[in-house]
Amino acid sequence: MRDDLATMFCKRVATKIKKAKAEPEEIRLAEREIVESLIGNYRTVLKHIDEGGPAQEAAREGCGHDRRGPPGP
Repeated sequence: MRDDLATMFCKRVATKIKKAKAEPEEIRLAEREIVESLIGNYRTVLKHIDEGGPAQEAAREGCGHDRRGPPGP
């Protein structure tokens, strides 16, 4: 009887440990999806707010410099 209780306890603890190890990974993946969605929304908002601004012009030109050109020495 005592061995059966110990075996049941060990199995139950092993199950809880397995779930505890998997849970942070699930949380990380869910948070990653949220962050990627927020970044996409933020890009869309910025694109519509500043359609003709210097950031959009620089993106079209393919460089990261503003209208004044590259910084001096």
